[in-house]
Amino acid sequence: MVEIVLSSYNGSRFIDQQIESIANQTFGDWLLTVRDDGSQDDTVQRLESWQNRLGERMRIMPSEGNVGVVRSFELLLGFSKGDYVMMCDQDDVWLPRKVEMTLEMMKEEEKKNSGKAVAVFTSINLVDGELKPKGMTFFEQNHFDFPFAKTFNNICVCNCVAGCTMMLNRNALRVALPFAESVPAHDWWVAAKVARNGILSVLETPTMLYRLHGNNVCGADVMEDGHYRKLMKSPLAVWRKYAEVRQFLKDVGFRWGFAGWLFYKLRHVAHRKLRN
Repeated sequence: MVEIVLSSYNGSRFIDQQIESIANQTFGDWLLTVRDDGSQDDTVQRLESWQNRLGERMRIMPSEGNVGVVRSFELLLGFSKGDYVMMCDQDDVWLPRKVEMTLEMMKEEEKKNSGKAVAVFTSINLVDGELKPKGMTFFEQNHFDFPFAKTFNNICVCNCVAGCTMMLNRNALRVALPFAESVPAHDWWVAAKVARNGILSVLETPTMLYRLHGNNVCGADVMEDGHYRKLMKSPLAVWRKYAEVRQFLKDVGFRWGFAGWLFYKLRHVAHRKLRN
């Protein structure tokens, strides 16, 4: 059984479309578990309506109010019971074969890597708030190529994994939980932990529509043109950038300090520039 965990917060604008796209998946053996993080709109009422419609295929996790998206997903992952777990944002649309295709790759990786922590992530199509295509995928926008981008050291300096595309097996959950206090983004932590301690596998086919609507909380960050060029002009800005993630890097297992972080950052910048 595949369990889909969704953290919601003031999501009434889009959440119906997201859950509808889950209900329309070609793979049918799934359970949707939702935790609301203290919504002040009618999100909870919409979730309860969906629970009545889906019955035993959906459960709403007890919530004690707002803890933020990182802790909310940590609670959801710890609460999950499925053989495989997928993380889901509230404002996207899953393509019909998303679960099926991701699970197929997961099973292939598990056959080759018996007993190991395995996480599979995919590409996504970028769209605006009304689902109008942006004309490129997340990987294309950010000039990611594989397997280079998904190695542990590269994940530590630039995360190529959107949490809303990930599927984890139970061993991957054991590797990823609990989260450290330093975690800036749940998908970055999970991707780095699995890349270091297991198998991080990529399906380069887009499996969902990712909305860029100005209020995104997590998921696929799209790098602005010239971001690194502007950053590298100021040594102090570079140090501050490292200082922001120093504890996270230590907690996730990156052992190369500032010099190593800068080396891998610059190498990643050069690689992406050549790809552009």
